[in-house]
Amino acid sequence: MTALRCFVLTFSFLALGWSSGESPGAQQKRSFNPMVGLLESAQRLPFEYRADLQLNAIESPKSISIPKATIRSVLEQLFRDAGTARFRYQQRDITRNQFSNSQRLDLAMASLRLDELSVRTRVISALLWVDPQAARHLFADFRLDIVSSPCTSPMVADVSEYYLKLGAVVENGFSPTERNKGEDAKFLQQHIFPIVSPMQLVPAGNLIGKLPLRDEVVSALTFSYSDALSRLRATDRELGYLERDGSLRKTIEALVDRNSNQSGETLALLRAYRAFLTASAAGEACADHGADRKRIADLFNGMLVKHGEGHIKPLTVEELKFQSISDAERIDFIPNASEISGGLTKRLVAFRAAEEHAEQGVNPLSRSDWDADANDLLARADAFDASKGPCQVCLFQEKAELLFALFDLSPPDSTKERVLDHLAAFMADDPSQQDHPLEWLYRLKLLLNLARRASPDQVKQIEDLNKRIPRKVLIFLPSTLQKHIWMAVGNQNNPLMQEYVVAERLLENQYIMPPYR
Repeated sequence: MTALRCFVLTFSFLALGWSSGESPGAQQKRSFNPMVGLLESAQRLPFEYRADLQLNAIESPKSISIPKATIRSVLEQLFRDAGTARFRYQQRDITRNQFSNSQRLDLAMASLRLDELSVRTRVISALLWVDPQAARHLFADFRLDIVSSPCTSPMVADVSEYYLKLGAVVENGFSPTERNKGEDAKFLQQHIFPIVSPMQLVPAGNLIGKLPLRDEVVSALTFSYSDALSRLRATDRELGYLERDGSLRKTIEALVDRNSNQSGETLALLRAYRAFLTASAAGEACADHGADRKRIADLFNGMLVKHGEGHIKPLTVEELKFQSISDAERIDFIPNASEISGGLTKRLVAFRAAEEHAEQGVNPLSRSDWDADANDLLARADAFDASKGPCQVCLFQEKAELLFALFDLSPPDSTKERVLDHLAAFMADDPSQQDHPLEWLYRLKLLLNLARRASPDQVKQIEDLNKRIPRKVLIFLPSTLQKHIWMAVGNQNNPLMQEYVVAERLLENQYIMPPYR
């Protein structure tokens, strides 16, 4: 794995929260309440950027200065407009291929949470603090529409946010009087069903198992869940994902334990699970890495030993035999960084490690060598045309990663500042801002995160890490060039980038540290 790929695999730490900004002229006009100005300034932007700026402004501790009526109005409009988002719900990458664009999109979607479902659930969360009744009424009209994932798809749907928010509404959106009347349980029953996709099974089952409900309510919900489970059929791509880490099996086992005093519900649930597995496995098998049928049979039979032995017939591999083989996943690949960098990033990582830890006689490069390699890498990156090729967003990802790696590795000198200017200019001009807003915004936020200050606890954690793993280069640390980063981003002829810099300065966002391993 190249040094640059190590950067890529660390990107998953960014569950970042950013907020909106406003133009200098608008800021002067609204100086009496800059937070309201942030919300108004974002209103003119394309939906993903507007939602990101407005929601994170409202989620910021500084939102206390925003009138509740304004917050409610902005949230309700975002809820209505969420249907214009490019993605209906989050999607998880199933390739586990470090060179795939689907992996990058997975990381961006999980971090930004700007798909239709995520925006609406974030609106519900914010409204629960402002007006629980309004949150409940909005959720009442919210239904899932999930498209199945064929073998050609490198991603599967993740709708867990819907059920997490349903649980929050049930717990916080009803008065004591309504609870006494059982209206919370009725609301839950209406919205946890119907289940129309196998990708709902795990989050819906987890919700039933975890909510503090009366036994008779749990029993009724489990019966409806078993009925849905017995009728559903997953594609091989979906079945492989659900059973790859045993998530569906663990959900079923938790529901069995939750209904331990109800033998009828337990057996019905296990029979339904068996019917689901046999129906799903009997279809087409993906040509790459679909469901492991032998493992599925073994794990199911292990459940029977504990819960249903003697009442339910064990599964055989023959019963899970597929009828035909379908296509493999179609992956958009990110170009290999070594083809562009010529291996220079590996040498830069080595130099950075030696310089940071002052290892006598180990330094593989002199400072002049560093500058020469950095200049060479920058020239290669500038010569790389990210607009040509069958997957333009793949090329954007690669060039952005290359420039970001060079900036993060460079010592604080004129070369580092020059790399920063190149990175900001590339971000400002690339068409991915319009064509692929999630991927583009994810990269911008990675850079802005480096301009934030680490908290005292984070500083201590970094010091401890350097002592514990002295030969490791810690990446994504706060930069000494905070103002230079703001200037490089804000000085571009790009109103959107200017918005984000203004927001960073106003909201003083918290630095997010990656989970170093």
